[in-house]
Amino acid sequence: MTFVCQIAIPSHWHENQNVHLAYVFMTGAGFDDNAVETWNPEDGETAVIIQGESSKRPILEHYPDTLRRWEERDGKRMEVPCEYAIDETPAEEAAYVPLETLDDIEAGERESALESWRGNKIGGSPYWVQFEEFPYEAWRLLLQLEDGTYPFSLNLGTGVGYVFIDSACTEGQLLWQC
Repeated sequence: MTFVCQIAIPSHWHENQNVHLAYVFMTGAGFDDNAVETWNPEDGETAVIIQGESSKRPILEHYPDTLRRWEERDGKRMEVPCEYAIDETPAEEAAYVPLETLDDIEAGERESALESWRGNKIGGSPYWVQFEEFPYEAWRLLLQLEDGTYPFSLNLGTGVGYVFIDSACTEGQLLWQC
């Protein structure tokens, strides 16, 4: 699997003040023969590993590949390993409304809510491309990535990737829709 990112879980999401981290992985980052199967977290082609006091700790058999980006070197275009950091900018978004009730909201308010859920973000409400797909009822969105809006190669089928974690901050899943 390719290492996609490491993200700190907000401290107010878990009981103790210790740092909890989520590590996100995807087979081939969506660029190999298994790319079609990476959308479903149950198929074993993605992983979210939570590091924290009470986390479940799977054993990794070998070190994963890192993300890559295209770069010109010596007159040749080549893929090179890359790392990035983020600057957090708090943003306001509309309260989440289940998709089945969105049609009950006035058109302008509905469009405003949908637009506020879009984009790359930590936490908040998911912007569903197809249908609601929460892994389990009590899980929450940790990270959302819109394909093509970041500087590295990650194939989400021109869609949106979602990292969810459980309420105890011990398990996570990556899924995507396009």
